[in-house]
Amino acid sequence: MRERLRVGIIANSYDPVFGDRAGGHVHMIQVAKRWKNFDLVVFAPETARRVFARDLPGAQFAALPSCEAITTNKLAVFLYRSLAWAAASKTLRNCDVLFCLSQFLPDVVPAVCVKPRRSTVVLWHLLEPPWKREGPVLVNYIAYTAERLGTALVELFFRCVIVGSRLLEKQMRLHGRKRYYITTNGTEHVRPPAVPDNLAPRRGAVFVGRLHPTKGVEDLIAAWAVAPELSSHRLTIAGGGSAEYEARLLRMVAEKGLADSIVFAGAVSDDVKRSLLETSAVFVFPSKEEGWGIAIAEAMAFGLPCVTYDLEIFREVFVRGRIGVPVGDVRELGRRVGELLNDENLRAFHAAQALQLARTFSWDTAARIEEDAVRSLAE
Repeated sequence: MRERLRVGIIANSYDPVFGDRAGGHVHMIQVAKRWKNFDLVVFAPETARRVFARDLPGAQFAALPSCEAITTNKLAVFLYRSLAWAAASKTLRNCDVLFCLSQFLPDVVPAVCVKPRRSTVVLWHLLEPPWKREGPVLVNYIAYTAERLGTALVELFFRCVIVGSRLLEKQMRLHGRKRYYITTNGTEHVRPPAVPDNLAPRRGAVFVGRLHPTKGVEDLIAAWAVAPELSSHRLTIAGGGSAEYEARLLRMVAEKGLADSIVFAGAVSDDVKRSLLETSAVFVFPSKEEGWGIAIAEAMAFGLPCVTYDLEIFREVFVRGRIGVPVGDVRELGRRVGELLNDENLRAFHAAQALQLARTFSWDTAARIEEDAVRSLAE
């Protein structure tokens, strides 16, 4: 086996909107930065290429025009990206291994068509039934169908799968059926302070994430309206979303009379995010579906106790430093956030637990695991 392998990273499903990077793409960038013996080729839309090029300057790029200039129809976008692999087929065929960033069709189809049975895939998304997701039904079914079809192709053609948790291993029924690796995430990329002062003056709660119905932002606003424990505390919501959804959230805040209590920071730079995590007292993240939860790990690295909905994946990954509440229980969500904001000793206890857990997450570990997976396909 050659020492230096040519690895094609297929990020075809990713096109940064609102200035945000999905957790899976933060993961891929941090892992790929640590691979020293691979030559990298990134296959992605042009707008994504700019994001990857900043962090992977030594990589070659096979970029596509972004079809959002032509259409915003989700079905058309999925179909376009699933077929556009042909534009870079020659470059991809020269790769020893193809590394797909998700099980969605736009990431899987190029690998299957170009180099079947020589690919690996990172599965970050839990396969929830579409009726459990919020938002337009058609959009949910398009995404769900693309996910299911992509997973079927993985089952048929891929020899190796990388997952982020035991839960995904169990859900995909991988044990004994396919070569698989369980990886992790890290927090070094957010550059937390070496010794966060968890008892320093910190105020209010913060949410950092994409503004989308599945992230539970409306529940968070509702919690601020119904929980008396939160009446004197401020909430900062950081993240980008569609103009329509942001307007919906602003109307909700106004209708509930919370304009003085809830601040929207918009899509924030890494420096602003760090500032928010350094000065806030509690991180609240009522997402209703996640594949892992990098945003939570980032907050914990700054010594922030976290309040989340109690998803099964969170119970596996974030075993301390986090308080879970039943999905959809906005009153309990508000009560538990209020407890932490109003009790410095309780906050300090959970903050120390969060910081201790965050230090166990490592990008170096993830890079070693996934390098082993890539090399196993080139044997």
